[in-house]
Amino acid sequence: MNDPIFHNPDADPSAVQLYDFYGTPAELVVGSTEDAMIPLPASPRPVILAHCGSPSGLCALAILEQPEIDAFIAANPVATKTFITLGLNGGLVFWFQCKNNHLLNAITSTVSFCADGLVPYAWKNEDLDNRVYCTQQVAEIKLDTLKWDHPDIKHAFRIGRMAAVYGPLFRRLGPRKSVLNEAIICRMFSADAGVLYDAQARQFFKKVTSGELEYLSQEALLASFAGWLERFAVNQGTNFPFRELRLTRLKSLAEYVKMVAVIPQPNPHQSLTEFVKTSLCIQPGADVTTQEIYANYVPYAEQHKIGRYLRCKFERQLPKVIGDIFGVMRRNDIRRPKENRLTSRRGFRGLAFRPDGTDCNDASDDSISKMPPLSQSPIWNQKL
Repeated sequence: MNDPIFHNPDADPSAVQLYDFYGTPAELVVGSTEDAMIPLPASPRPVILAHCGSPSGLCALAILEQPEIDAFIAANPVATKTFITLGLNGGLVFWFQCKNNHLLNAITSTVSFCADGLVPYAWKNEDLDNRVYCTQQVAEIKLDTLKWDHPDIKHAFRIGRMAAVYGPLFRRLGPRKSVLNEAIICRMFSADAGVLYDAQARQFFKKVTSGELEYLSQEALLASFAGWLERFAVNQGTNFPFRELRLTRLKSLAEYVKMVAVIPQPNPHQSLTEFVKTSLCIQPGADVTTQEIYANYVPYAEQHKIGRYLRCKFERQLPKVIGDIFGVMRRNDIRRPKENRLTSRRGFRGLAFRPDGTDCNDASDDSISKMPPLSQSPIWNQKL
């Protein structure tokens, strides 16, 4: 059982000194090394612990190795303007205060970040002057501004930055119920697992070490998400809402992943315009059908990795693009054979596919420059 000393400073003279150093209303207790969030060698000696987290907003970063201490200070100059102590097992402990603390604990053998829990400050009854490294009040900062590329602590800082935008990681729906914040969890999972979503193909992909994309089935996605979320839950301890691990909830989160992990697509209208310029040209007496153009459009888009329209949208956009480039209207009387007879198809007269793939806007097509865009024609909006 921890012995609270903050509200009763007479119980231990060090309590008054600790409060002066912190400059924060943090609760201080006397406990054992087993109570500390930051790892300590087992010892029978009582230890003074500071309570990090709500409501004081106190948090602590303990770093053992000098190179990593230097790297943290270089990335965060505010580290030299806060209260710093010598760690009980070596290294330094940087203390910060933040009222809107959304960070997570990240505990390793050499670097530990505690935003919620008990952090060792000093051995009970020891000379506190020997424990203080930098005598300043705890700096009040926005924790989402802390930057450091340490692989373990970077994870905690990342959540802090995301929580500043999307809200707390665990959203309360009542006095006893909390749920995961989809905006944070799904972004973290997709980034950690390398998951991407192709909205055109309506498929998930996973980025492998070679940089290529590997198809990921819905079942494989759910299995990967479940494993990642279980590991994440273990690190969060009792704070994690374990009901969120249900299959129905995982499927709901997978739908949200589609939005946050979607593969950026180039402007399909611009891509269609480039395709038409590259693939078609004016040729009197010739004609092409919309179906023939689409049959060439699909492999062109795949080969050049450009955004493309689905067929229904393609057929609506194509007449305007061709009209603007060539001044040619779509027709419904392009004749093509079908089952030993000719049938009428939608298409365009006076156009043909370029065999060489050169740009239709080159100098050899003098007729193009003489034709105004079809959108400027008074008959453009008239029905055929």
